[in-house]
Amino acid sequence: MPQPQSAYPSCNSSLESVPIESDLVSLQRSLLTQTQQEIVAAYCQNSSKFEIEYQISIASITKDSIYSNWGNEAKNVVLAQTARRGNYWVFNAGDCTYLVPAKSRYINPNTYTIASWIFEGHNYTPDYLNIQLVKPAIVMPLKVNPHLQMWQLHQQGELIFS
Repeated sequence: MPQPQSAYPSCNSSLESVPIESDLVSLQRSLLTQTQQEIVAAYCQNSSKFEIEYQISIASITKDSIYSNWGNEAKNVVLAQTARRGNYWVFNAGDCTYLVPAKSRYINPNTYTIASWIFEGHNYTPDYLNIQLVKPAIVMPLKVNPHLQMWQLHQQGELIFS
């Protein structure tokens, strides 16, 4: 009997479960750097190990960024480190700083609009069961406040919802 799937972000071990996007996933994976491929694989395998291995920081989009971007075409997304339950994990790997969705966070219809500024999402529905990370987003550190780590979105990542 099939096990029920969690409504929280995780990874599909089989790309066949997303037939509409399987060609996209194959193409996208072939375009990823070796570091990005390693990030995607590690993220899918074990989130606890991922957090330790990549020494993640927890981040959320700043309220100022939300207010200034709402309804605008051009997005200037800024995230800040938070001690609370943030929606994203930020970490350094290779020569870049990456951002992925926090594993324990569910993307609801209200937060999807904001998440779509960071990640191109495919097949989103409010009742999705799974998120597959296709490509991590790239962020750039900002030197705004010496007491608070902040990042600016440099390149969108990509997710598939199923």
